[in-house]
Amino acid sequence: MDYSYCKFMVDDIRQQMVFFEMVSPSTNSKLEMRAVPLNKLLEVETRLAEYLEGDTVGIYFEHASDRRVEEKHYIDRTEPVEPEIIEYVIDLCKRACEDKEFDELLKPPSIDEQVEDFIKEFFTDDESEEIEQKDFLEEFFSELEEEAEAEPLVVSKDIKSRDLVEEIKEEFEDTTAESRDFLAEFFAEIEEDDK
Repeated sequence: MDYSYCKFMVDDIRQQMVFFEMVSPSTNSKLEMRAVPLNKLLEVETRLAEYLEGDTVGIYFEHASDRRVEEKHYIDRTEPVEPEIIEYVIDLCKRACEDKEFDELLKPPSIDEQVEDFIKEFFTDDESEEIEQKDFLEEFFSELEEEAEAEPLVVSKDIKSRDLVEEIKEEFEDTTAESRDFLAEFFAEIEEDDK
């Protein structure tokens, strides 16, 4: 035994957590504790999932100099834990507390994961289809490319040969406006109204 204290507890009913505690020379004789969400731990520790199959709701193991508790919990009863499970949970405690192997599971979820969880929780149900993720910028640029390929740009006149000054001059000569004396027209209208 290379530890002075070891505690392992799976709480699958109230908190859905796995608790690890250990004091050993590797932890500088300090109490190292970890609490890992059960569902995240089961993703990487399939063997633990096997031990919790059926109506098993928890495993409790505590070993100190003055006591040793080994219990496998069911909804309606408690039984002793098999020796192979004891070896396994001690190894898990070492990996969690000494090697800090499961600390990666304790990191908060990324923004993408939080958004995905939010969508799953509030906007999907068992009957709805999976939400398809779209890259709208990619779609926009691909549509532009398709339009450019379908309709090539055609220039009707050669720009070098155009005399823009002459074109503008011709345009103004064609649409010359008559000059009017608006002030004279205004006073004439007033005089007519007075009569």
